[in-house]
Amino acid sequence: VLDQPFADSSMIPTFLLSKFAREEVVVALSGDGGDEGFAGYERYRAGRFLDSINPLLAVNPLKLFPAQRVTNPRFRKLIRHSSFQTLPRRYSGFQSLFQSSDLNSILSPDLLTKSHDDDFPNLRRMQEMDIKTYLPGDLMYKVDMASMSNSLEVRSPFLDYRVIEFGLSLPAKYKVAGGENKHILREIARDLVPSKLIDRPKMGFGIPRSRWLREDLKGPVQEILLSESSRSRGWYQFDKVEEILRRHNQGIELDSLIWPMFMLE
Repeated sequence: VLDQPFADSSMIPTFLLSKFAREEVVVALSGDGGDEGFAGYERYRAGRFLDSINPLLAVNPLKLFPAQRVTNPRFRKLIRHSSFQTLPRRYSGFQSLFQSSDLNSILSPDLLTKSHDDDFPNLRRMQEMDIKTYLPGDLMYKVDMASMSNSLEVRSPFLDYRVIEFGLSLPAKYKVAGGENKHILREIARDLVPSKLIDRPKMGFGIPRSRWLREDLKGPVQEILLSESSRSRGWYQFDKVEEILRRHNQGIELDSLIWPMFMLE
């Protein structure tokens, strides 16, 4: 269905949801664009918070915990991001499955390129980056491929350019306020839907990817990633790939590194 390598594993539940919805309807509405236009992601708050405590991060107490030895993937990511001293590098880290240190150790040196940091010091610039990259390159592609392969038409009202422009034009206090994201949308929605749907924590669209790679998919992953055809391409440093697979099977959650390589190969 995908036509090209695509490493967002939420494609699987999106495909299954589209198949389920098509049993009842031929057109559905999606909320894609709401998070980007009205600041719905937790990383927007996290990025701004870390930026505000940069002086403290200069003497980073989290450096006491070597990131590669931490099993919890969220804590490991926090450790790595806290060491970045600029918001652009930090936000790029939030958005990336691979960190630059991962790429340097896994990829063949011939494939490495220098990264470039744009200067985006505020909330709007973070939103704009997602609108130009994450939204079309991941979310919109995923939903389009998952829905159309099941003959389901999905429409996304939040992607109307006038809605996006309005969201970007709002002061930050209308988007991130009182400890909640998408503040203005939540306030509007309180007159339309039950509060329990508004105040619940944000939920991702995940799969038990880590367990699958350690159990059900362990054999196929080993066979495909370490195959002769994979080695002949010269893309990876295979001693590092073997180490990653070994550590993941030992309980260190490294599925965010393994899944993209698996999908690519």
